[in-house]
Amino acid sequence: MTERRRTTPVRRLADFGFKIATGDVAEPSHIKISVEEELGRFELPAMVLRSSDRRAPIIVGERWPVGARWSIDDRLRHDGARKGRVLAVWQGNQVVAACPWHLHESGPPVIFDLIARNDLHDDDAKRLITALMLCLRQIAATPRIERDTTSLRWTDLAAERIGDRRERERVRRAIQSRARAAGFGTLRRPPKWLTGHWAVARQF
Repeated sequence: MTERRRTTPVRRLADFGFKIATGDVAEPSHIKISVEEELGRFELPAMVLRSSDRRAPIIVGERWPVGARWSIDDRLRHDGARKGRVLAVWQGNQVVAACPWHLHESGPPVIFDLIARNDLHDDDAKRLITALMLCLRQIAATPRIERDTTSLRWTDLAAERIGDRRERERVRRAIQSRARAAGFGTLRRPPKWLTGHWAVARQF
């Protein structure tokens, strides 16, 4: 009875209508995540959220904020495409928002970046960001993952791979600004792998 009381609310809170499929891997942090979902219920008609195992998002043009292309491409390079570690929202053949993310050995999903295109209406951009975060929270509740669904974390740790110091700091500032705009604040008691690095969290 105690176990049922603890797990049932977590799954109920994270049922946002996304159909999440997982691959068959023994180590939870390596599990392949697969999702493809129309976003009409978020008042985003003709938009589809896809994980990168279904279609890897390639962004082009000048309609993206600082660091967006780097964040997406970097996650795709580091086995993110196969494992579905970039969520993207597509409008036809164009990507309009994306979220490179990480699933560590424990804890909730960790965002590396969360980006909407610059030319979107503010209301649409907010809906897109919300849909991506809700999808991550439902991923956390997926059987065989079963992580905390009431919080998300965000770190700029991946940006340390940028070789040029000025560009690295420019991208980090942009990533941190996006996190603040999305309501992320102090992460109390960060896990060991994030000790000494910039990291924030948001409770839901």
